[in-house]
Amino acid sequence: EMQELLNKYNNITEEDLWNNLKYFLDRVIKVAEEVKVNGFLTVEEEMNVGNVVFESAKFSIRELHADTIKIKDLHKIRSLNKMYEIGEIECTNIDAESLKCKRIFASNVKLGKNVNVELVEYSETIDVDPRACVKEIRKV
Repeated sequence: EMQELLNKYNNITEEDLWNNLKYFLDRVIKVAEEVKVNGFLTVEEEMNVGNVVFESAKFSIRELHADTIKIKDLHKIRSLNKMYEIGEIECTNIDAESLKCKRIFASNVKLGKNVNVELVEYSETIDVDPRACVKEIRKV
């Protein structure tokens, strides 16, 4: 069976292989430009995406790199151990609530209720809800 499958590809040129790869990557990259997460998500390494919206989701991500991040607490989670957890975030814009994070590096930051962040580094604007806990804020 395996040999039959391999034989189907005997006449494919290098150009055809590159075109197939380009076709595949174009489709994958378009899907990853915007992600909406509902449910559970665990990313043990890093996640790179254009725009991401987390709603009705519980997630754990080591590193998140994105243009725009929106995290909304639709279940009104109050306990820190049930929050959304991200080790490190790097983005242009973030609007988040119910988030536990070690470091956020962003241009524009809006942090709502139930946010616990050790360090926020921002370059343009910052808006922190009084119910958020941010240990250190640095303008860079």
